[in-house]
Amino acid sequence: MLKKRYLWMGKVLLLVFLAGGTGCARSYQSRYTVGLTRPSNAFPEGASLGITELKDARPLANVARDPAKCVVGTYGLHKFGITHKGQKFIGVGVLIQDLLVQELQGIGIDAHAVGSDEIVVEPGDLQKLAAQSKYDFVLGGKVLQFSFDYREGMITVTGMQTAALELSLVRPEGKPVFKNEVFMENNTENEGMGCLHSTSIDKLLTKALKKALQRVADRITEATASGTGEVASK
Repeated sequence: MLKKRYLWMGKVLLLVFLAGGTGCARSYQSRYTVGLTRPSNAFPEGASLGITELKDARPLANVARDPAKCVVGTYGLHKFGITHKGQKFIGVGVLIQDLLVQELQGIGIDAHAVGSDEIVVEPGDLQKLAAQSKYDFVLGGKVLQFSFDYREGMITVTGMQTAALELSLVRPEGKPVFKNEVFMENNTENEGMGCLHSTSIDKLLTKALKKALQRVADRITEATASGTGEVASK
């Protein structure tokens, strides 16, 4: 009887922690800190890189009734998003584009956000955009997964965060430097009796996404340093 009582109390505490406040939709402030490890390879000297907004191709993207409210997690009727640079429920594709630009600039790459009337995804379309732009390289693609979830046990809960990007890097002419490559990272931790949604978003950004962005940076510098990314003389 005592054991059942403790299990019931554990479930109640779990639900209180996971509820994370009242209301059906809430956007938590991003606490992402820029600072990737500088790759061993160097990006071509004097070259510039344009980064497009990424297409949100996640299954979870269909959960949001309002397209402007891009959710990264749900619990029951509750939906959760990210506030970045003052924008609540920022679109995932815009968020990751901005963080990519900041991170690549931080390791010495002349990276810039590229705007376009439509989100460009396919390598051929990215190449056309590169030809119309002033950049030596253009990076673009899709967000395949960017969300957090929970797996509930009898008393404890396991928090899971996943970030997966499908990206292509092209030049204005010639073959793509790389195309449709997937960069995926997971983070799974036992959260004990419960976990706040704000903590889950922190881990989604600072653990799963940051590791994925490190892999992207390593791949960009590796591919362009191998000779396939050599910048033509202007």
